[in-house]
Amino acid sequence: MSQQTIIDGYIAQGIELQQAQHFSQAEQVYLSALKLHKHHPTVNNNLGFVYAQQQQWESAIQHFETAIASDSSAYMAHTNLGQVQVLTGDTQAGLAHLYRAIEINDESLQSYETLASMQQWLGNFSEAQIYWKKALLLSPDNVQLALKQALTFALQNQHEQAISCYKKIIENHPDTQQAWTYLGISYLVSQDTTRAEHALQQAILLDNTDTNALKHLALLKLATQQLDSAIESYQKLLVIEPANHLSRLDMAITMLAIGNSALALSHLESLLEAGEVHSKVNYYRALCLRQLAQADKASAILLKLATGDCEFAIKAKELLAQE
Repeated sequence: MSQQTIIDGYIAQGIELQQAQHFSQAEQVYLSALKLHKHHPTVNNNLGFVYAQQQQWESAIQHFETAIASDSSAYMAHTNLGQVQVLTGDTQAGLAHLYRAIEINDESLQSYETLASMQQWLGNFSEAQIYWKKALLLSPDNVQLALKQALTFALQNQHEQAISCYKKIIENHPDTQQAWTYLGISYLVSQDTTRAEHALQQAILLDNTDTNALKHLALLKLATQQLDSAIESYQKLLVIEPANHLSRLDMAITMLAIGNSALALSHLESLLEAGEVHSKVNYYRALCLRQLAQADKASAILLKLATGDCEFAIKAKELLAQE
C-alpha cells in the first residue's frame, strides 16, 4: 500500500470524526498522517480546521500556513486562514486570503460563502451582498444562501428588498419555516402588522417551538394592544425557554397592565430569584405591590430606587412625589 493511499485513509477517517464532532480523535488521526508527510496540504488544512472549530486559533493558523506553503493553490486553506484571521482581528490579511481563494477557484461555493459571511460580520453589507449573489449564481436553489442574502438587506433596514427575497424563497419552498419567520419580522418592522401576523402565525404552524416567531408575535400583539394574546405568546415561549428573562419581564409588565398584579408579581419575584436584580424589575415590583394594596413595601422599594441615577430612579421619584 502506497504512502498516499494510507494518508488518504487517514483523511477520510479524520473527516468522518470531524463531522461527528469528535475533535480530539480527529486531531490524533491527522497527526498520524503528518508523521508520514509533515507538510501535506490537505492534512494540514483539515487539522487547522479542527483547531479552528475549538477556537485554538494559533494552532489553526500555523497549520493553514503550512498547507499554503506546501501548495500555494490550496484555496480551502486560504479560505480557512482568511476566516480565522478576520475573526481574530487581522482583518486585512484575512480578506486578502479570502480574495486569493476566489482567484484560485472562482467556482468555490464555500469560499464565496465564507467571504460574504466575513464581510457581513465586519458590517460591510454592500460587499457581503456582492458575494452572496455570486454564491447564489453557483447554487441558485440553495435556500440557506437565499436566507442569508435576505438577512443582509434586513440588517441594512432595506426591508422592501428583504421582503421580496423572503417571498421568493416561500414561493419556491413554501415550507421554509425560517423564511416565514423573517418575513413576519420584516413586515413588523415595516409596521404592516396584518401581513406580519399572517407570516408569523404560518411560521409557528410549521414549527411551534420557534421562539423567535413567538417573541415577535408577542411584540406584535403588544403593539396592537392585544394584551391577552401577547401574554399567551409569551407563555408558549417560556415553556420552551424558561430562562428567557427578558420575555418573562415583558410578560409580567403586560400582566400588570391588564390588572393581573399577583401573577405579574410572582414572575418578577422569580426573576429576582434567578439573579435578575435590576431597577426595571424592582420598579415594576413596586407597581404590583401598589396595586395589591401593599403600599409600605412598594414605598420601600421606590425609596431605594430613587437614590440611583437611572431612568427608573427618576420614575420612582415621580411616584413618591405623588404620595
